[in-house]
Amino acid sequence: MHELGIAQETLDIALAEAQRQGAARVLSMRLRIGDLSGVVPEALEFALETIMEGTPADGARIVIDHIAPQCTCATCGLQYEIHMSSDTALEGHASACPGTRGSASLQVGDTTLMSPITVSCSYACPRCGAVNTDLLCGKEMDLMSLEVA
Repeated sequence: MHELGIAQETLDIALAEAQRQGAARVLSMRLRIGDLSGVVPEALEFALETIMEGTPADGARIVIDHIAPQCTCATCGLQYEIHMSSDTALEGHASACPGTRGSASLQVGDTTLMSPITVSCSYACPRCGAVNTDLLCGKEMDLMSLEVA
C-alpha cells in the first residue's frame, strides 16, 4: 500500500508548514487526486487519519478533490475528458485502468479475495478516433491547501 508512504509525506509537509506559520494545529487539508494517479483516495484518507493520531493534525478534516483525466487530440485539437467504466465500485480509480480493457482478481488458494473486475477506458478522440493525444490532467496528487490555527 504505497498510500501509507504518500500519507506520511503529506503529513510531514503539512506539519512543517504549520510550524513555519507558527500554528499549533492543522485543522484541515485539501488534496487533489487525479484518477490516473495510481492513488486510491479512500486508502490515502484512511492512512492519513491513522498516522495523524497524536500529532498536531489529529482530527484534521481531509477534503479530496477528484480530477478526471482530460486529453487534447493531437490530430483535430479537441479537448475532452477520458471516460472510465467499471463493473465494480472501483469506477474512477485508474490504477486498475491499463489504457485498454483488462480484468483482475486476487486469488489465495481456492479463495477469491476480491471480485473479478473489468475496467475499461479509452484515450481515443471521440471526434476523429485518433489515439495520439496529450494528457492534460488526471495524474496529479497535490496538497492544495491547509487550514492551521
